Amino acid sequence: MRKLALLLFFAVMAVPAFAAKRVTVAQLEQTLTAIHGKTDAEVARKIYELELSERLSSAKLAQWQKEFSGSEARQALVALADQSAFFDPPPSENPTTAAPDADGQRQLLQQAEQRVAETLSKLPNFFAERKINLFEDTPAQETPASLTPLYVGYQPLH
Repeated sequence: MRKLALLLFFAVMAVPAFAAKRVTVAQLEQTLTAIHGKTDAEVARKIYELELSERLSSAKLAQWQKEFSGSEARQALVALADQSAFFDPPPSENPTTAAPDADGQRQLLQQAEQRVAETLSKLPNFFAERKINLFEDTPAQETPASLTPLYVGYQPLH
């Protein structure tokens, strides 16, 4: 019993050692700058040890993928970005402009309405017409004796 309790204690203590380190996008950028000269496998291993707390933008991901030419590092970056897809973006990437007031919203809607009216008149006027050709291959057959005897001979596609 004592051995089981000791084994359980060490197992519980080891769990945090395998947990990924949560970092922001800025901290990830610093980490990538620090490990830039290392091998592809080392870079990938270091990236797999991290977990983002913010959403990684596709522009930054593309930039970092250009910097690391190894396939393992690129895959690790994509996996890290995919894991962070549902997080909020970093505060630096949030828009700084406030939402428009009621007059501004009305003006935007009027501009959109005007744009639609201008665009619809320039669109081509297409008409679609459907023609269906049916072909039938009639095999030779004989009607049952209970009905009026009729023999229909073979007719090719018609």
